[in-house]
Amino acid sequence: MGATELVFAALASVIALYVLLVNRKRQRYVGSTTFDAPLDKVWRLHDIRPGQADWVPMVQSCVWVSEADQDMLVAYSNGAELRSRVLKAEPGAYLMSEVRIRPAHSAPFGDRILQEVWLSALGSDRTQVRSELRVERAPGGNLATRLSYPWMLWFGWRLMRRRLEQEGGAPRGVRPRAVGALWQVALVAATLASFGWLMGFWVGVGLLFTLVAHEYGHVWAMRRHGHETARFYLVPFFGGVAIGSRMFRSEAEAAEIFLMGPVFGLAASAVVLTPYALMGDPFWASLAGFLAIVNGLNLAPIPPLDGGRVVQSLLRPFGDKVWYAASGLLLLAGAALAAWYRLAGLLFVVALGVWAWWGAAGPNRATRPLALGGGVAVFVAYLVLIGLHVVFALWAFQLDGPGGALEDGPSFATESDTVWIPPVVPNSFRGQDA
Repeated sequence: MGATELVFAALASVIALYVLLVNRKRQRYVGSTTFDAPLDKVWRLHDIRPGQADWVPMVQSCVWVSEADQDMLVAYSNGAELRSRVLKAEPGAYLMSEVRIRPAHSAPFGDRILQEVWLSALGSDRTQVRSELRVERAPGGNLATRLSYPWMLWFGWRLMRRRLEQEGGAPRGVRPRAVGALWQVALVAATLASFGWLMGFWVGVGLLFTLVAHEYGHVWAMRRHGHETARFYLVPFFGGVAIGSRMFRSEAEAAEIFLMGPVFGLAASAVVLTPYALMGDPFWASLAGFLAIVNGLNLAPIPPLDGGRVVQSLLRPFGDKVWYAASGLLLLAGAALAAWYRLAGLLFVVALGVWAWWGAAGPNRATRPLALGGGVAVFVAYLVLIGLHVVFALWAFQLDGPGGALEDGPSFATESDTVWIPPVVPNSFRGQDA
């Protein structure tokens, strides 16, 4: 088993342990935090009622099921629904509520979640919050929902901090810029170290450069569509992830954002040819072709890769059932491909896609589907981008001086071995004379 397989085997083990953790019959999660805001403001964010939930992302409606029983229903734009009933409330001090979640309107409500919140003022503008979640597993529980239980408290507090920022408050716990910069530098160093360990230093540098350009392409497109706080994070051994500030408003917006990552990544692969043009070393041409291939793999029609997400945008006009079934078939094909070629990295990506697909009720209904003309344009752009990656990679592998063909195959050398890439020349495809 190679180094890559070991890394992804370790990741798979961690994921398996995590799934076992969240599937226990009873679970309990406790946490506390402090807000630099008055007690009444923090209480109002916790005690959500109909007419007061417009600040929560993706919420489409919040209505009473029974106002006398303090029972309400919250519907989200992705089709999920949350049923919440207040069991006990002491304004400004204590709140107990029972929560059930279902991934779609037609699905049953899942696990029973009992939430308790204690609030106390630490001064005129500081409030301490202590929360506890107790979960009882139910037959209708959803795995994707269960995977989020350990993060629910943290995620809720994060949304509240953002809301307090919008209202002019100064939420406690925001990292200083210097700390945020140091964290980003640490991630860059860890990612470079992981790539360099797996493939050699200069190949690792090239991969990091292309990855940063790829993720920035997503962020650039997001900000062009109004995602003011869009950003990306590097993940050692894995790659990166770009995060927007809201859900996509249209499938055209989503498709553009998914395609711009590979566009910027291909441009970065072309930039890697600069040392080759200056020094004539075929290693850089080979590296540019290799980076184009790696970047182009993101265009494979397998969710959650960029190509799979583009295909999902194209499937949206055909209805929820077609979207859901076709997405499942694409994931199945990706799993079969990963198993056949023993691609641990692809198998890990497919596992993430299965997690998202399993918990989805279908495409986001608040997102406008592609019109016929838009769908054709996205489909053509998708095919052209795949073609550009193939042409560029083949051209880069054949470079040996100004427009020539490589006489010797390029290689990526490490301390332990050399990975040989044979030359691509016409004679390579001819049979031997009898």
